[in-house]
Amino acid sequence: KESIRLVKLLGDQSVNMGNNKEAFRNDIQERMIGISRFSEVMRQIYLMAEQAEKTLLDIDYAENEANV
Repeated sequence: KESIRLVKLLGDQSVNMGNNKEAFRNDIQERMIGISRFSEVMRQIYLMAEQAEKTLLDIDYAENEANV
């Protein structure tokens, strides 16, 4: 929701007019970059969890095969 709000702010006239427009834009862009980086960290955690689950299943399978 926050990223959508920030994108909408970029189109807001109050952000695009006045003396501080560059500072406002930079602030909004930095926030959007922060959201993007956080999203990437969460994606990496999800991928690592999937890989860990696969590894555990492989170990379990190998242990079961060794005990047969």
